[in-house]
Amino acid sequence: MDLLLRTSPPLHLALAGEGARATQPRSDNNPVRGASPPPDQPSQRPASRSYIYRREAAGILIIGAVILMLILTRYWHHIAWGAR
Repeated sequence: MDLLLRTSPPLHLALAGEGARATQPRSDNNPVRGASPPPDQPSQRPASRSYIYRREAAGILIIGAVILMLILTRYWHHIAWGAR
């Protein structure tokens, strides 16, 4: 039994078949590429998207101005303009 174990080819050669002795055994210690996400690609978003943000900012400013005008017209007489 001991003689059979010594003369038999290594398992990776025995499973590979004929012609496998010329190649090197595959090592399990080869570096493996990590499971990292692919590099960021430049996005293909349309450049005209920024107008939405400009309109949003303009709308907020308009709403603020309307609120300020409503407050001033309602409380105009109650504001102490002469107080310093």
